[in-house]
Amino acid sequence: MPTKTDLSRGVLLDTHIWLRLEAMTAPIARAALQAIEAARREQSVYVSAISVWELAMLVVRKRFELNKPVRTWVQEAFEQPDIQLLPLAPDIAIEATELPRPMHKDAADRIILASARVEGLILITSDLPMLSFAETIGLRSIRG
Repeated sequence: MPTKTDLSRGVLLDTHIWLRLEAMTAPIARAALQAIEAARREQSVYVSAISVWELAMLVVRKRFELNKPVRTWVQEAFEQPDIQLLPLAPDIAIEATELPRPMHKDAADRIILASARVEGLILITSDLPMLSFAETIGLRSIRG
C-alpha cells in the first residue's frame, strides 16, 4: 500500500477527470494536464477506489457510456503503469467522516477529498464546491 512519502508529489484525479483523461470525453485545463504529466513521469498519478464505484454507477444509470464492459475498461485502465489505484484505507474512511463542516454530504467526494488529504496528494478536479472546500482546509488542488 502506498505511504505518505511515496505520494508526496503525486496527484489524485477526481472521477470525472480520470474519465476525461482515459476516454477523451472533454478537454482538461492546461495546468491540470501539466501536473498529471509531471506525476506520470514519477508514476504517481492516483485514482481512488471510490472512483471505480462511481464509474460503475454512472454506467448502470446510463449517464456514461463505455465501449466495453466496466470491469474490462477498469482493468485495462489500471494495467497502464502511469495510473495507480489508491485503495480505501481505514485512515481515509475515518478522515472522510471527520472533514470539517460545511462539506456537502456526497460520500464519494468526501472520500476523494479525504484520500488526497491523508496521502498528501494534489487533488485535480473541476468540481467547484470541492475546489472551494479544498482551499478552506489547506488542501493543494488544481482546477481540471
